Amino acid sequence: MGSDYPTKALKDVGVKLYDCVHATPKATQKGYPYIAIPNIQESRISLNDVRVISKKDYAEWTKKLKPQEGDVIVTRRGRVGDIATIPKGLECAIGQNLIILRSEGDQVSQRYLRWVLSGPQYKIEVAKYLNVGAVFDSLNCRDIPKFELPFPDIDKQKSIAAFFDSIQEKIELNQQLNQTLEQISQAIFKSWFVDFEPVKAKEHIRKMGGNSDQIEKVAQSIISGAVNLDDILKGSDLTDINAKIESKLDAKIELRTNEQKNELVETAKLFPSSLIESELGLIPEGCACSNVKNILKRLRPPKRYTKKQVQPYGEVPVFEQGAGLLLGFHDDPPGFEPTLNNPIFIFGDHTCLMHLSISPFDISQNVIPIQGKARSTIWVYYAVKDLQKFQEYRRHWSELIVKKIVISPKPLCTVFEKVVTTNHLKIEKNHIQNKELKRIRDALLPKLLSGELNNHRLQAGGFKLAD
Repeated sequence: MGSDYPTKALKDVGVKLYDCVHATPKATQKGYPYIAIPNIQESRISLNDVRVISKKDYAEWTKKLKPQEGDVIVTRRGRVGDIATIPKGLECAIGQNLIILRSEGDQVSQRYLRWVLSGPQYKIEVAKYLNVGAVFDSLNCRDIPKFELPFPDIDKQKSIAAFFDSIQEKIELNQQLNQTLEQISQAIFKSWFVDFEPVKAKEHIRKMGGNSDQIEKVAQSIISGAVNLDDILKGSDLTDINAKIESKLDAKIELRTNEQKNELVETAKLFPSSLIESELGLIPEGCACSNVKNILKRLRPPKRYTKKQVQPYGEVPVFEQGAGLLLGFHDDPPGFEPTLNNPIFIFGDHTCLMHLSISPFDISQNVIPIQGKARSTIWVYYAVKDLQKFQEYRRHWSELIVKKIVISPKPLCTVFEKVVTTNHLKIEKNHIQNKELKRIRDALLPKLLSGELNNHRLQAGGFKLAD
């Protein structure tokens, strides 16, 4: 695609390239994030499973250049040409085969640089200078500054950048909301089915001589988040504990409807007030220990898709086992059609990645589709999520299914499903909105970078560049 804007080489407009340190520092428990190629996902930095390095190594790896907000990271090897920007507040070092591009003058807006490096001309330049290898493709540092890209005047650059920044901010906000909703659901599962907090609270009050009403009230307080378990277990005076529970519980549920209050009461009744010995340690009375395979139903995929069979946009997403999850889309009938009441989740055999879906999808190689057996799928998803840790790039399914797990009574699992289903409905809506935002972003990006689409025509479509 041609451009109405002048095309110039990066080196001629004051964009500087900063190379990484060609070594990998030792990982530590605490310290600074060390961004490597796997952490560059969908044009953003993911800190999931990021390597952490010491303060000393951080100083050494940032001696030549300390990454700052807005810097553009470019991958030189493997997934050649992928980019991401350093977000606000992130102190990090960059890993091998990554470089940083930073505008040093007044010819290029750093924010525009991020977007022009997402456009079609950038992809042409990557292909032009690509070194095809037997194992990995790569880019040389000396070639990247030669990339010729469209650069309008600085004011136009800022307007274009502000327009796409606003779309990206909404996408990232939805992603953050989804992470929060998932974390809330995981926290509830951990409290109820891993740490057994309502049961431990009930048992503590029972052993102190509390009556049935006091025992149920403490469970309600834990479930609603009015008090935490440590406060209960540290209490030595039953009268003081009950007074604290009463006041905090009343304040917590004051704005709830009568139906919600009744649901809380009924949920609390489902938790026993005793822990018993088992092969997995102390577990709630009425629970049982079982192998994971007894609660998993592995589904048979009608077809597995490859990268060549998908498109950037379409009706049906295709999930892969990589950290980015999405391989692409197609417009054929889907192989799997989960719903809110009948979800399906996937397990990456090599990577241990897991994702629950309530909308139609398909899968690529080494992705295993699963539903729950004997318990609801959503409960099973959280029961096995993160149970199998990635060790190295090899198959993990056979290890996952033989792990032991505590199975709770079905009525309590059903209540949990009801509680977190609302969260997953919100997550799915955000996914759908982000899909449309990305489609709009990627459709308009080449047109704005080329000058084909001016502000007048943009406004006709319901959009507007900043003044």
